[in-house]
Amino acid sequence: MTESCSIFSECLLEDLDWSKHRASYRDGISPSNLPPGYTLRPLQRDDYERGYCELLSHLTKVGDVTQKMFEDQFNLMRCTKVHYVVVVHHTPTDKIVGSATLLLEHKIIHTAANRGRLEDVVVHPEHQGKQFGKVITGRADPTGGEN
Repeated sequence: MTESCSIFSECLLEDLDWSKHRASYRDGISPSNLPPGYTLRPLQRDDYERGYCELLSHLTKVGDVTQKMFEDQFNLMRCTKVHYVVVVHHTPTDKIVGSATLLLEHKIIHTAANRGRLEDVVVHPEHQGKQFGKVITGRADPTGGEN
């Protein structure tokens, strides 16, 4: 098994103030309170083995991505520090069942501000209906959609 390494520090998720997030949830579900057996965390290098590419195939054509290709791309994304990929991990099956990517853009305009956009939002069909799409987009966009 590949050594585990996160695409960004999990402390970034833990330190966010989610009170600004305007989404409403049912049944007590929230970014900090998932159903039992599910966790939110950054993408890890060994998530290839947890079916990350298979999950993405529910969104678009992934192609024949080998583990080495995945790891090389992961390392590049990790080094550039502009990709913040948040995943939902289903611990009983050890599979990744949801994902969203916040892509950070460094701007000259807007007084040299940073802007982000959400991409590649997907939830495995067997795990849809549990509000994971709303939860992971909330985790990937801690501003709650504020401009």
